[in-house]
Order: sequence, then structure tokens, then C-alpha cells
Amino acid sequence: MRPPSLAFALLAAAGCTSGLGQLQTARTLPAGELHQNISTGLDRNFMVGSRGTMPGNLVLQYGARFGVSDNVDMGVKMFFGLGALVDAKVQVINRERLALSLLGGAGAAHDISSGGNVLHAPVLVLASYRVAGGFTPYAGAGYGAFWIFNYGSGGNVPPGSTPAPRAWHGDGLMMLHIGFELGFFRRANILRSALLLEYGYLRPIVDDPGDHYDFAVNHLFLAGIQF
Repeated sequence: MRPPSLAFALLAAAGCTSGLGQLQTARTLPAGELHQNISTGLDRNFMVGSRGTMPGNLVLQYGARFGVSDNVDMGVKMFFGLGALVDAKVQVINRERLALSLLGGAGAAHDISSGGNVLHAPVLVLASYRVAGGFTPYAGAGYGAFWIFNYGSGGNVPPGSTPAPRAWHGDGLMMLHIGFELGFFRRANILRSALLLEYGYLRPIVDDPGDHYDFAVNHLFLAGIQF
């Protein structure tokens, strides 16, 4: 029998850093270029809606990206508070206005309140199109795998019941992101600073009943500054 579990508690905890927003276009940074970004916003799911006291939980995110080559850059950002997520982005279409990239990464975090640990592996496709000047809409779609350990530890299992075994495929989220970048340029095609606005839709599609943990549908609303 599967025990009750707290839905998306790590991500939805007030004041935590989610690390699940993208806040980037598909275009990679030029080799040697370093950018940092900081963002904030709201995360809303059914737990927040049931309380009815706030429109959403506060989300904070900090990260940095570095251009490895003209078509590859790498990033690191805070993940679930006390953790980090590292990713690499490879640009497969690089035209004057249109860019298409593949992104993959790995992250880990520890949750102080529950004692749980989280491993995460995202894979996404990002597309962007520079409309005019520094205005660039972008969209991303992908899959995020999560492995949750020591969260609940089966403590809510009713007497006489057997906890569900861990399936080891982890929990999986479908991740959709849309947003835009409004940038200011130092020289042609090289961004100096930018404002980014993004909406993210995260929907659980795979579940591991043995980790005593459930994800819920989440809506992320983020605003960030890149410098």
C-alpha cells in the first residue's frame, strides 16, 4: 500500500530556491563570455490554492553561464535551496535570428526541514527567435527526472501495511517554459544585460511509489535580471 505523501514540498516551501526555471534563450554565449543572473517569482500549486492566503510561494534563483565555444555554454544555478544544478547547452541551429539548442544537466540538493535528498536530471529543447533589437521570445520543452531519498522514510504507513517498493526510475516531470528576453547590447549579438520574464508549467507524468513523495502540477512565474 502506498503511504500518503506531501506534494511537491521541497519546491513549494516558502523562500526556497527552486532552480527549475530556465530564464535563458536558445542562443549560447560566445567563447569566454560570463553572465550571471538573479531572479524571483511565485510558484503556485494546489497546496497554495487550498490555503487561500497567498497567490503563491516565493521562489528565488541565482545562476551563472560561461561560453565554452561559439556553440556550447555551461551553467550552474542554485537548486532547491541547499543544492546546485549544472548543465550544458549545445546550439544546433545558429542563424541570425533563429536559434535551437539541446540542454542536459544534473543536480543534487539536501532539504533541511525534512532531511531528504534530491537528485535531478533535466533534458530540454530550447528555441528562440530574435524579433528586433534585444527582444527575443523563447520556449522550451523537456523532461525532468527526480530521485527522492529519505523523504518520509515510510513513517506514514498504516500499521500492518507494507510500503511500496522503490521502482528506481524516479519521478518525472514534463517541463514547459515560455518567456522573453529584453536585452541591451554592448556590441553585435553579444548581450550585456537583460530583463527576462518566464512562465513554467511542470506536470508529473511518471511516479515512483517507493519514494514516499508525490509531485503536483506547478505554475512558475519568474522575473530575472542577467548581467
